[in-house]
Amino acid sequence: MKFFVSVVMFFLLLNCFAAAQTLIRDSCKTAAAKDPNLKYDF
Repeated sequence: MKFFVSVVMFFLLLNCFAAAQTLIRDSCKTAAAKDPNLKYDF
């Protein structure tokens, strides 16, 4: 049972990281659309 809970928490953590990446990407796209001279070098 403890193993199952830890696996579920691990997948939730991965999902949160993926959601954060897409949010950052979307905000960068909207900022670049507003200001075409803006460049992001990650």
